[in-house]
Formats: sequence, structure tokens, C-alpha cells
Amino acid sequence: MPFENVLDYSSFSIRLTEAELPRLPQLLRAVPRARIAALQQGVRRVRSRFTYASNAANDLRISPNASLAAPILARVAAAAAVSEDALDTVLRVLLHRAAHRPPRRGGAA
Repeated sequence: MPFENVLDYSSFSIRLTEAELPRLPQLLRAVPRARIAALQQGVRRVRSRFTYASNAANDLRISPNASLAAPILARVAAAAAVSEDALDTVLRVLLHRAAHRPPRRGGAA
């Protein structure tokens, strides 16, 4: 799954095997209400990680239809200002990998 090494998927999703898919309705009905509430809260915490909201401010500036899109893009840009989006998450993953990469042989970095 995307960003699996930085996001705790168990806090906002339910994993099923392919063999369980024919029983999906029954499996979902069996999830306790408290677990559903916890999953909903979890997805609210990470949903921005799956969007590219950081582009909204730029889209507002250059879009030929900025006046039509402005109300929506302004809300998206405001959300991006307080939460990280997919681009931020990718950058965090790359920085983490670079920081934990073993040194190359021969002294070259």
C-alpha cells in the first residue's frame, strides 16, 4: 500500500484477503460500531496524505477558471497549510530512506 512504511494502515483500514472478498458484506457488517468509529477517526487523520492539496494554491494562481474553482481550491489550500499531503509524505519517505541508506563503498557518498 502507498506509504505503508510511514502510515499505520490498521488505524484506518481493514485488511482482507482476496479469498474473503465474496464475503465482504458479511465481514463489514460484523465490524463493531466502536471499531468503525475508530477507523473513521483514523482516516480523518491521514486523508490529506492521499491528496495533492499542496498544488491548490498554485492552481488558484494560474488556472484560467480560477474564479469558478476559487471557493473549492481555497478550502483545499487552507487544508494543505495545516496538514501534509501526498507530496509531503513522499518527501518524508525519501528523506528517511536517504538518512538510513548504508554508505557506499569506495568512500563516495
